[in-house]
Amino acid sequence: MVREGERFGGWYLWPGYSVFDFKAVAHLPLDFGTDTPRTLDTGGQNWRVLYRSLSRPALTMARTLQVWLDDPETGVAEPFLLVDDWLHVGGAGHRGGGAAALERVRRAYDTEGPQALLERLVAGAH
Repeated sequence: MVREGERFGGWYLWPGYSVFDFKAVAHLPLDFGTDTPRTLDTGGQNWRVLYRSLSRPALTMARTLQVWLDDPETGVAEPFLLVDDWLHVGGAGHRGGGAAALERVRRAYDTEGPQALLERLVAGAH
């Protein structure tokens, strides 16, 4: 998943969804810090040492969809990110309500089963 800088060019791959072949990058001084002047978030420092030398069209990207799960207590649909067949529960470990969101996903998974839940989420994606 590519994230673009807003100033001075540059882009980076969202580190949470990145997998590196260590042999290919062992010689690089990778730095997963931000590059604030380029407005590149976590992993943005790798623009200088890695990403600027890559051909973006040659990279394989994941399919991303915004999907919705209803909060059973409020009935309000909440957005989640579906990356290929992987459901991202953002901030589950560190934000207010994150544990509740994770529990909501777990209940849907247990109730519907993984394939039925995936099909329902994709069918209702925006």
